Formats: sequence, C-alpha cells, structure tokens
Amino acid sequence: MGTNSTTSYWTPDTKTYQELQKLKKFVDFVAGLEYVSPEEKSNAEIIKQQIENFNQPYPTYECHVSLNLFNYDLRECKGKGTYRRKWSVCFERNIFEIEAKCQDVGDDYYKDNKTTYYGIIYFKKDIPCKRMYMETDINEFIADAMNYKSYINESLNEIEVNIEIWDIH
Repeated sequence: MGTNSTTSYWTPDTKTYQELQKLKKFVDFVAGLEYVSPEEKSNAEIIKQQIENFNQPYPTYECHVSLNLFNYDLRECKGKGTYRRKWSVCFERNIFEIEAKCQDVGDDYYKDNKTTYYGIIYFKKDIPCKRMYMETDINEFIADAMNYKSYINESLNEIEVNIEIWDIH
C-alpha cells in the first residue's frame, strides 16, 4: 500500500483501487433512476470521475450517493415496523464508507438498526487500525441496491435519491 508523497493521504494499492472501481456501477444505477435531478446526474459524473482517479493525487470533492426507501409515518414513530431502508456510498473526512441498512421502530419508540452490508476504507496516511474492511464483496451490495423494488411494499414505498458533492476544504 502506497502513500502520496506530496500529501498526508494514502493512495490505494491496486487491489483496493479495483474494488473501488466497482462502485461506479452503483453510482450509474442510482443516477439512472427516474427520481434524479439534472444536477444530481451531473454530480454523478463527477463522482465517477473521482472514483476513476482514486489512484492519482488526492481527490478534490467529498461526496454522498444514496438510495432510500421510507415510511414517513413510522419515521415519526407512529407505529411499528421498518421506516427506512438505505444503500449509500459516502466519501467524507478521508473515509470511504459503503453501507446498506434497515431501520425499524419497535415498542416504546426504540429504533433498531440492522446493517446488512458495511465496508470502510481509510484514506488518511497514518491510521492505528486496518485500512480496509469489507464484510462481503461490493458486487453483493450493488446487486441488493439494484433489487430495491423487492423491498417496496404498501408501508415502505417512498423513494428518495441523493447524489451530492462538496469541495474539500
């Protein structure tokens, strides 16, 4: 694993770089949904270019791409059940995080979060822990996200997409 000698950021090794490239498929999928604005489509292209260039000097943007299913009534703690299912990719504060999560409301408004997929890559040069952790292959995360319609039911049926970028300061 290498580091970029001109910065305090880690440059991905070949294996990690190849794993990250798989995420362009997720970005393309989310950007291709009917719920995406023209600005979000443009953001998706910038995010894909940044993923493509993760083996170059450190990126200039932080980003977030997510696909969410909601039940807004349950989200306001009006009943029991699943109020949110999400698939997200986020690059922020030198951390690339990949997550699929199901969030429930139970008795006494207790929220139970069930993570079904989690991966993390630390881009800070010096870290006291393992640099990369992936529960399963990224392709499984992408396949599950692409199957999002199978999770839609009478209760969990509001769809929200976010594709955001912001400058690193």
